[in-house]
Amino acid sequence: MEAENYGSTYTDNESRIKALATEETALLELLQKSDKMEDMLKIQERLSIIRAEREQLVGLNQKIDNQVDYVAVEVTIDEVDDVLKNQASASLIKRIQANLTKQGQFWQEKAADLFVFLVSNDIYLLLLILAVLLG
Repeated sequence: MEAENYGSTYTDNESRIKALATEETALLELLQKSDKMEDMLKIQERLSIIRAEREQLVGLNQKIDNQVDYVAVEVTIDEVDDVLKNQASASLIKRIQANLTKQGQFWQEKAADLFVFLVSNDIYLLLLILAVLLG
């Protein structure tokens, strides 16, 4: 199944259709005020072009409307209590394993923090040891 985003094309077409309608209105006003046959013919020619372009854009948007597939989305919401009950019903061994894994990760992180502390403060620790030994 292919998916294509027609949103920007559709919006651009709509904007262009509105602009053409505005231009058509202005040209119709000019046509009413026009006295010369030559001007009237030029305005009529431009009106024909505008109307053809507008009809083409309307047709393109109708084609897009016909091609758009609507998707049904199904959402399932579980209450937190239900999720917790499902977790609590896990076997005792799995719960112990999960807890041991969490504890192992905790102590590894604390050991790494202690190592970083000792390395970053080694000069102060050496001065403290010297002060205790000499004092």
